[in-house]
Amino acid sequence: MLNFYIFNVKSINIAVFGNKDIDTYRLFFKSISSDYEECDVKKNTVFYSLLNTLKDCLVILKTVNNTKDFFKILFYSYKLERSNCHTIISSLFYSPTFHCLSIAKKNKRFIAISVAYGHYENEVKLYGINWKSFKLQNIELLLQGEWQKNYIKNKCFNTGKISVTGGLNNALYVSRRSDTRAQYDICIISNFKESYGNSKANADFYSTLRKVCTEIGLTICVAGRYPEDDLIGSEKEYRYFKESLGAGILYLPRNGYSTYELSDKSHVSVGDLTTSLVESFGRGRKIMACNPSLLRELNFPINGIWTLSSFDYDSVKTSISKILSIKKSEWSSLTNNARESLSHNGKSNTAIKTIENIIFGNG
Repeated sequence: MLNFYIFNVKSINIAVFGNKDIDTYRLFFKSISSDYEECDVKKNTVFYSLLNTLKDCLVILKTVNNTKDFFKILFYSYKLERSNCHTIISSLFYSPTFHCLSIAKKNKRFIAISVAYGHYENEVKLYGINWKSFKLQNIELLLQGEWQKNYIKNKCFNTGKISVTGGLNNALYVSRRSDTRAQYDICIISNFKESYGNSKANADFYSTLRKVCTEIGLTICVAGRYPEDDLIGSEKEYRYFKESLGAGILYLPRNGYSTYELSDKSHVSVGDLTTSLVESFGRGRKIMACNPSLLRELNFPINGIWTLSSFDYDSVKTSISKILSIKKSEWSSLTNNARESLSHNGKSNTAIKTIENIIFGNG
């Protein structure tokens, strides 16, 4: 069962729904306030919490389809009342429980932050839920880019308040002012996940990319998808890239901002549609977006000089060479509109301030 993480920030009780990006939220709260506590919040009384929860029963009954879901939402409703939280934030935009709670608890704020593309495409696969089933009227969406805003509005007509803020994790990384001097030529941003069904097609592409880089004399690093504390996952991912790129490949499992750092320390980042590639593009980095698989949902949403549609040796070599030859100022001009549409980045760490203002009502 999913959990609530309770924080007190600036004397306001905040509930984070689910553990997705929980470490990012902790860093966010710490970065905006020295008045920050976790779990140590003043709770409502049991009687008061039960009374308010029972008032939700009729609404919950109309929202869910079975007894099990009814009691689950009722339990979550009680937890929210007990913790005395008015604002609930989450990265689990696609969670049916989050949506049901937002309908039952209309007196509270529900905010989905930095919603990523994969959540839109996978809701039917994961939950059997179509867009028309999503009740967004009481959920505030904080999105990475204008393109996502248009995408949601085209898919779902009962949307709530939408703000384009940029990605929270990306903004926290940018605020660190990391060293971005290039150390590698090509950074592959991994999207390795066996359940996706794109592993074989990507492996064939990586083998072609390796041949091109060997001929031109380019170095390659891999930003892993699996975190370093997932020893089984990261080892399996390493073996996958080792078979495609050779034993000498520099592979780093994900740790903190390692994906962003490797991307920014490389001349060109390569991958299919991942949040990290979109955000690297938004920061002005050169990318080559390529989806050799048959999974349409992994296609880059905006085509341009940065997208590759043919994956034979000559096409890969031509694309890499062309992207590398473009001057930084020219790249910025050529990609400006697409970058802003996909991932609003501001001039520095403005996304943090924007999200802070929306949540805490300062702007």
